[in-house]
Amino acid sequence: MRAVLPVTTVLTILISLIVAAPVLMIIGSAFWEGFIPAIAAIAIALVALSLSEDKAHRLATLLKPLAAILLIPCAWILFQLVPVGNHWLAHPAWTSAAAALGKPFPGAVTLDIGATLLGLARYVLLLAIAIMAAAVALDRQHAKIILHVLVAVAAVIAAGLIGFSHLGATGLDLAVQRPQMADIAMIGVILSGAAAIQAYEPHDTQRRERRSSSGRSIYAVAVPLVTAGICLSAIIIDPDTALLPAAACGIGVLISVEAIRRLRLGPWGRSGIVAAAIVALIGFFAINPIAKDTDPTLALARSSQGSVPIAERILADGRWVGTGAGTFQVLVPIYRDADDAETRTAPTAAAKVAIEMGRPFFWTLAILTLIGASMLFMRALTRGRDHLYAGAGAGCLVAILVSSFGNVGAFGLITSVFVSVICGLALAQSKGWSALDLAIPGLKIPSDPQRPMDWRLRAGLLAFAVLLAAQAVWIIPAEYYRPRRIPFPVDPQASRVVSHEREHARRAASLAIVRGDLWADSALTHADLLWKEPATGPDASRNAGRESRADIEHALRYSPHRGDVWLILAIMADRYNWSEYQPGALLKMSYFTAPSELALFPLRIKASLRPEVLKDPEIRDMAKHDLRVIITRAPALKPALAATYRTSSAEAKAFLDRAIMEIDPLYLAVMRADL
Repeated sequence: MRAVLPVTTVLTILISLIVAAPVLMIIGSAFWEGFIPAIAAIAIALVALSLSEDKAHRLATLLKPLAAILLIPCAWILFQLVPVGNHWLAHPAWTSAAAALGKPFPGAVTLDIGATLLGLARYVLLLAIAIMAAAVALDRQHAKIILHVLVAVAAVIAAGLIGFSHLGATGLDLAVQRPQMADIAMIGVILSGAAAIQAYEPHDTQRRERRSSSGRSIYAVAVPLVTAGICLSAIIIDPDTALLPAAACGIGVLISVEAIRRLRLGPWGRSGIVAAAIVALIGFFAINPIAKDTDPTLALARSSQGSVPIAERILADGRWVGTGAGTFQVLVPIYRDADDAETRTAPTAAAKVAIEMGRPFFWTLAILTLIGASMLFMRALTRGRDHLYAGAGAGCLVAILVSSFGNVGAFGLITSVFVSVICGLALAQSKGWSALDLAIPGLKIPSDPQRPMDWRLRAGLLAFAVLLAAQAVWIIPAEYYRPRRIPFPVDPQASRVVSHEREHARRAASLAIVRGDLWADSALTHADLLWKEPATGPDASRNAGRESRADIEHALRYSPHRGDVWLILAIMADRYNWSEYQPGALLKMSYFTAPSELALFPLRIKASLRPEVLKDPEIRDMAKHDLRVIITRAPALKPALAATYRTSSAEAKAFLDRAIMEIDPLYLAVMRADL
């Protein structure tokens, strides 16, 4: 009885997390990525302290063979975070940043320290959820409850996808969440099939129940079939062409398990089913329109996705060690062209992993996923009435792997939570237990608390809970104080507005310590200095903007890719005569790291027209690129360009005349006429 209440509490926490998934998806706040680990830390601690001895032994037996494999992503991400200085493993941006600032940088494989730490925190959280699910699902009744809750929530999300996309419902912008909603609907098809088969299984106890209440049995089968229909409808109307074959693969795995078990097929029969599945999969890829001249990780991506060209450019420059977990969105400004759509997400999960973690890691992960699915598949063939959990887990793993080549939904927080719960559920019910397995003499459960495996498990889980708590302490306060998204201030009025967020932005950055995105937000709140007149006095240039310099340097030390921060520093260094910086070198970094960020163009062109900076031929060529984009593709920025022309020096006007004459002589005449 001592262990029943805490385990039930963990079950309640897990179910609450699953049920809250649709709400968390809509909110989409990073705050929840800190709040969930805090809850997970409590749940893992409860598992460690109160799991019964036999279940602790079973959980340790299940996790021990997988421990090394599960730690591979952690080890790789930590490798990406290790300071390597100017070593060739370091991303080139670190070397360029150190040269521009004239200060040594630690250097690392990752391009963004904070983003990669958040990626590591996300993976640790998902491991915790999987362990929670495995610990709870060791109980057969709890496993059944978890399966039905997953099916119900997947159906709700699928119905939401139908309502917001197919029926034209308005009011919420779920474009960013659509890929993971579609992936959850795909998972729902597989889980609904498993639930329907489970309800139909003709066990002796079920036969007796049918004699007493056949209506209840029909209802038990009909409900999963209805949810399967809802989920299937959602993926049919989705434009992602990879979803249907992915769902078919997952269902195919589940049906194969049932066929082999019911028909009692031997090795040759199993081989025949596997061969048929391979032929069917090859046939799909043969008839499906695939971009054959692109990277394999983008082969099933829709060409209409705005992030596909960006991903292609990044992959062309790909590094085998990757650019750091969670860094795709920070790479976008570097590789985005002015004609590309605004986006911060990768077109496919496969491309995201290949870019951030490197191609070798991606293909290794794909192989390990297939091995894991094969392990669950084989265990499903040896289990009794609970074989469907392992079979559904194998099907979901295969389906997620296939869909990862078509969309990026697998990396949504809620999809990841679903997959973690399913993996934990499948693992817990993938093995039957006998007295011999539990090291039980006869039928007596041992009460000896000195079994080393169990104590190692409990100690490891407690350490894991402490890690999750530390993760929550790192994320929650920073996200609490973090102001809403701070845009780049393009004029004095906008800079005054964002300056009101300075205190909260700096506090959030100070609490997070190594998150460059938060330090960049704090740096942007100092943009009012771009329009203030420099103070006079012997120490004015030394003291002006001391706090702003500290924030800017912190931002660039942890995120050297921030083109907006480089631009602010370049203008301030020139305006306030900060002798330790070279404005031209800083301005070049802004061009290199954000070549097509339209919001930066007006101020960047103005900064490029300074007499000392304009002497650099490289900057002149970069300024011409910005001018060409404004004149030919961004007419909304023409008034700002005209205002810059009116206030420029004679030397700067001469440069603008020559550059604009090459691009559009008619526009030059119009601009001159307005003087």
